[in-house]
Amino acid sequence: IVANELGVKRCLICLDEDIDPEHSQLADRHDVVYELKYSQLVEILNQQKMTADENDGQGHDDKERMSNKLTAAIDDKIAVKNDKRKSLGQDNLADWYPKYALLQEVT
Repeated sequence: IVANELGVKRCLICLDEDIDPEHSQLADRHDVVYELKYSQLVEILNQQKMTADENDGQGHDDKERMSNKLTAAIDDKIAVKNDKRKSLGQDNLADWYPKYALLQEVT
């Protein structure tokens, strides 16, 4: 693990059970000192957005919640990738791909 080589401890971010029931169970917890769920990071981003909106004088719209934005942006990118894959004669990205893209993008 790279963290060992760098001499640092790790923070583990897992998908919530409603997204992937086994992700947390199967996660490597070697040298993990802090653990968060995907939904906790999304909530932090939502709070940051609300604070930024308040500073802008703009109201916070629940329809613009970060989780919705992340999901929509990921769906758009996957559609583009799948179109390109189709043009190359390749199969679409795996069904699990969007779940793990959420985790990647929230971090």
